[in-house]
Amino acid sequence: MLECKEVPRYRVTSVEEIRRLFAKQEPFITEEQDNPDFQEFAKICTAEHIRELWANRDWRVQDFEQTVFDPFVPPVENTAVMPFDTFLERFENPIPGRQNYVNIWPTEGTPFAMDFFAKMREFGKKLPLTQPDGQDLKTLWLGGKGTITPLHYDTYARSHGTVRGEKLYIFFPPDRHHLKKLEAYPVRTTQGWWSRIGFGPLDPELFPQLEGTKPWRALCKPGDFVWLPPCWWHHVSIPESPTITISATHHDPHSKRYYYHWRMRTTRWLGRRQGVLRKVLATH
Repeated sequence: MLECKEVPRYRVTSVEEIRRLFAKQEPFITEEQDNPDFQEFAKICTAEHIRELWANRDWRVQDFEQTVFDPFVPPVENTAVMPFDTFLERFENPIPGRQNYVNIWPTEGTPFAMDFFAKMREFGKKLPLTQPDGQDLKTLWLGGKGTITPLHYDTYARSHGTVRGEKLYIFFPPDRHHLKKLEAYPVRTTQGWWSRIGFGPLDPELFPQLEGTKPWRALCKPGDFVWLPPCWWHHVSIPESPTITISATHHDPHSKRYYYHWRMRTTRWLGRRQGVLRKVLATH
């Protein structure tokens, strides 16, 4: 079993406290379970309500077999277009060996979804985590039991709030030690933010490269909002039951400085030095 440090939890009541936590550039969880605003929002963010809104609409769904991928073959996530009602059936009753999940955000092509996302944004303005610098909740995620988002990093900060079910996050710090251990694909490819490991459970027996890493762990239940700093590696899984999650992209000043430090001084530097990059990415 992978030994992990638990992500710290806080009950935060002010934006000032959030900004102090942002400055650490480490993951943290804010607990909103007892917040009346969260409880009110959770009433509209249910599969039943969403089914009423979008049942007959076609959606592009991530649809692929669950497997441990070949680490030397870049990852490909297949998509399928299906009625939202069909997806919800798979969401509640997953097909063994196959995973389906969907992420939805407002676009010009989804005018019928605008009212829902307007309510989501209004809710976000009431949370200290999503108040600073005009950030807002704008993405809805639904995934069935067994769904895995493979190990990767984003070059921006995000927060994810669990509304239904439980979601397990495993984080790794964005340093050169973990860049080597987690074996990123070359930066000048379209898979440059993916790890060669973690396309399946993060099991040290499957991936001996995990030995010597220093992961953090966050098991998020309804009302838990986890903040993910930029460039931290993360592996996300749904261990037991279907989940509904909402998320926001963050653009705070600390994240911006970190982004440029990582992308320009580390990733691009390595990208220009292919000999060094091959050594960094060498498999064990």
